[in-house]
Amino acid sequence: MHDALIKLANGVGSVRGALNQSSRATQTGDPGFFVPASAIRSNPDLQQAMNNYISANGHTADIRVTLKTDPYSMTAIQQMPRLEAQAQAAFAASPINTGELGYTGTTPTQAALNQLSGSDFTRMMAMILAAIFILLVLMLRSVLAPLYVIISLTGTYYVTMAILQYTAVHIMGKTGISWTVPFFALLLLIALGVDYSIFLMSRFDEELRNHPEQNIRSAMLRAMQQMGNVVFSAAAIMAGTFGSMSVSGVTTLVEIGLSVIIGLAMYALMVLAFFVRGNRNCRKGSLLAIHEDESKRTRTPCTDRRCRG
Repeated sequence: MHDALIKLANGVGSVRGALNQSSRATQTGDPGFFVPASAIRSNPDLQQAMNNYISANGHTADIRVTLKTDPYSMTAIQQMPRLEAQAQAAFAASPINTGELGYTGTTPTQAALNQLSGSDFTRMMAMILAAIFILLVLMLRSVLAPLYVIISLTGTYYVTMAILQYTAVHIMGKTGISWTVPFFALLLLIALGVDYSIFLMSRFDEELRNHPEQNIRSAMLRAMQQMGNVVFSAAAIMAGTFGSMSVSGVTTLVEIGLSVIIGLAMYALMVLAFFVRGNRNCRKGSLLAIHEDESKRTRTPCTDRRCRG
């Protein structure tokens, strides 16, 4: 009886001590609940469970969060900033308020990949467009014309991506286009579109040089007649070549093939026609005006006596 009373007293003391420690932990932070070290040492199953989530030195803890939505979906990815803010606030309010928080798993990896690819894509797009603009300025000896080329190509790219996104979601049944598609689509559409623009504008300048009697409108129409078949044939061949990837069965290749078909068809059949007219007007104030003035001066009859003599 005496031994039983002693054990009971010791148990009550242990419970009182655990409650006091829990009370102090609640006042200094919000840890959730307190588990005494003696309870962990005396329970092998609890010790094994703790080892699965806490490192051997006790400095790293694994806290797992299960979302109700698809971890690959944009809904889950868009929840990551809120979850990170809540985790940081809870960590700062806890007794262990120093250290670092890391996030791993499907959704955090996808969110980090989206952020990284977005920043890389923006930087790469700016570098590509800037390099192409400088080269066009040197080649066409104009500022407005290359700017018009860049604007037309950029607009074509974004419209192509919008159409491809709609096709992937509403026709192909995907959650969206693959993250690698915008990179390759930008490279292909910009490279091919610039080639077609250079073909046309080079022929336009050649017409003005070889036939100074022509005005700007006539030179542009003649350049379109001479290079139209070349541009359309090249666009059709490239669209057919890359379009063959759309039947590969690989989602990324299918989307790249569709982006090339949509982008080239739009640029060659629609945008290039408007680009020609606008580019013609842009170049009136640069090299074309000089050509026109020189042709007028060439056709002006000489009235000076020394010239006639």
